[in-house]
Amino acid sequence: AQIDAGAQAVQLFDSWVGCLSPSDYRRYVMPHTKAIFDKLPKGTPAIHFGTGNPELYPAIKEAGGDVIGIDWRISLDDAWSVLGDDVALGIMPQATPAQARALVDHVHEASQR
Repeated sequence: AQIDAGAQAVQLFDSWVGCLSPSDYRRYVMPHTKAIFDKLPKGTPAIHFGTGNPELYPAIKEAGGDVIGIDWRISLDDAWSVLGDDVALGIMPQATPAQARALVDHVHEASQR
């Protein structure tokens, strides 16, 4: 409905997922989350953000999303190590507006090459 109403990107935010073990996530949550991402129209930018348990990030990535939101429980370096460079990571809340703007500018410049 958000996409039909004109949203240019969507985010699936699960603030309680961190209470689960990786095996429970894969069994009870991942099939439903993956189904949501699989049904999004092609080309819709999607953010997948689950808080509270960095051990879930590989399964969260598997479930779907173009951007994986991370929280303070993992450093950006460690998140890149775990998730690889084929998915974008959300910037940290400590980032200033100037830093966020610089990141956006860099992405736009790099994608023009």
